[in-house]
Amino acid sequence: MVEKGGHPGDYAFRYRLDSDDGDGARYPDPLVEMVRAQLENILNIALPLSGGREVLVDGFKLLRDRDTVYRIFPRREGRDDLPGAGTGPGDRGGDVP
Repeated sequence: MVEKGGHPGDYAFRYRLDSDDGDGARYPDPLVEMVRAQLENILNIALPLSGGREVLVDGFKLLRDRDTVYRIFPRREGRDDLPGAGTGPGDRGGDVP
């Protein structure tokens, strides 16, 4: 499979970004919401590593505002041991703070 202008062996992978809630947005800022949705989808299929060890990622900051922490996954009721309380696709639910 070669796309126009591509090289043999180059493949394009595409997947739809689905959301669990009605309008899809958890944050009003479109940039924050785009980054959040992309990270959520990536973390549904890949494990981040640091120094070869798996790390749990539950939030992010934008370089333009390093004081504000945004949650990737909604907080799950009764599970606030991690600020984000998300460890995998089956461990997500509840409302964003």
